Amino acid sequence: MDADENGEVDEDELQQWMRYVENRFVFEDTDEKLAQMDLDKNGMVSIREFNEAKYNPERIYQDPSMNAATAMYQKKKDIRRFNAADM
Repeated sequence: MDADENGEVDEDELQQWMRYVENRFVFEDTDEKLAQMDLDKNGMVSIREFNEAKYNPERIYQDPSMNAATAMYQKKKDIRRFNAADM
């Protein structure tokens, strides 16, 4: 974290370290999520697989921040993003 090895961490060094840690966990989480969502195990996630994994009734009822209205709103946003990324 102390990139210049001066015994102190300045704001820039802290930001760089936080970006590194965040990216590392994002990529590790991505591998895990892909494995969970890729139901047919072809190495890709279709919108159908994504929706089944994210919006299945068990998940919605287990997640206190997710109710039916929130799920429908999020699902519409996710479908738009999925389609836009596919262009």
